[in-house]
Amino acid sequence: MRGGLTPAMNPINNLSLTVSAELLPKFFQLLEQGFLVETSVGCSLRDFICGGLGLDGQYLADRVQTIFLDHNPVDDIDTALIQENSTVALSAAMPGLAGATLRKGGRFAAMRNQITCRTGTACESDQRTKVTVKFFNVIAKDLGGNLLNKGIRIQDSNFIWFANKHTEAFQAHIRSARLDGKTIDPHTLASIPRQGDLFLQAELC
Repeated sequence: MRGGLTPAMNPINNLSLTVSAELLPKFFQLLEQGFLVETSVGCSLRDFICGGLGLDGQYLADRVQTIFLDHNPVDDIDTALIQENSTVALSAAMPGLAGATLRKGGRFAAMRNQITCRTGTACESDQRTKVTVKFFNVIAKDLGGNLLNKGIRIQDSNFIWFANKHTEAFQAHIRSARLDGKTIDPHTLASIPRQGDLFLQAELC
């Protein structure tokens, strides 16, 4: 994954964590919940994934087998367009008939004609929007460490849910925590101020 996702859109709080290697994979659950990326309304899904998210085109072709845009499976990422407040989900191949049916450009694609994402001609506008991006299974494992090290913007409610779920692991494996540049007790992470969004960075100690 090239490039990086910066704390754009003026995030209210910046949280920087130093964690042990044992804890980092648990943070991939936050990638499944979704992180936020700003882009232009009307850009193609390919431009968003390769430009906005920084995924290599070859990785996208070989590794990302299932793509959802606004909860609909996508076959053609060049004509599927980002809309206001879109949601994009990326997954590796999923098992069984359901996985084969949902796979982009697969031979069972005709079976899901009624739910396949509708397409158009890319035409970026001056309007900017926040896109919710979700990484699942192998995609989260492949890209999660680098992504979290650079930082992601998430809803603070998702982080507080996550912190409450992993209280004991946080206590054992978070080495340091800084909120807006000030050192805080890792034990207090489940009660950080609720102000909307959070820019989170998690790096290995």
